[in-house]
Amino acid sequence: MGKLNGKTLKLTVDADIYNENSFALKVKPSTLDVYIEDQYMGKVHLDKKFKMKRKSTTRVSAPLTLTLADGAMFKLLALANKKNLKIRLSGKVKAGAFFISKKIDVNEEKTISGIKSKLGL
Repeated sequence: MGKLNGKTLKLTVDADIYNENSFALKVKPSTLDVYIEDQYMGKVHLDKKFKMKRKSTTRVSAPLTLTLADGAMFKLLALANKKNLKIRLSGKVKAGAFFISKKIDVNEEKTISGIKSKLGL
């Protein structure tokens, strides 16, 4: 968790990402839409580029800026009692190798345990 300033939240996310390509990739700053339980929450922006080694899993610590949509805090409070939450990211991510770059469509969904579940309630 990071710093909340108005509708902007700065945070760092750690993830293991597998690059199936036979060449290293650089993922460049990009912006994606964030949905929780199919409700639009705002936009998340990757603040710093990172590199992924070829044909291997890379541990990434990515600094992100989340800009909340109007009413997102109220929606989050309403979802606080749920045991599991479905999160979806959609948009385009800029990635490249050597001097070639491309925008890749992203529409990823994952279910995570909610606050209630983490507290054992």
